[in-house]
Amino acid sequence: MLKNMKILKEQEKERLFRIGVERVKKFDEDFDELYDKYKAKAKEKGFEGELKFVTEKSKVIIYVTIFL
Repeated sequence: MLKNMKILKEQEKERLFRIGVERVKKFDEDFDELYDKYKAKAKEKGFEGELKFVTEKSKVIIYVTIFL
């Protein structure tokens, strides 16, 4: 039970901030270029977390992880 509480506390400290949307086709073709673009965009906004990608229909939504 304590282990589950620790995991929940860690998850509460982490949030996602949306930094962009791209089409799946373009994302598949130019992944490295787009990754660098959005990593730089996140850093420009002051976020140092890792990028997360969520696919919905024909789009990829790019988030950066922020810690509270």
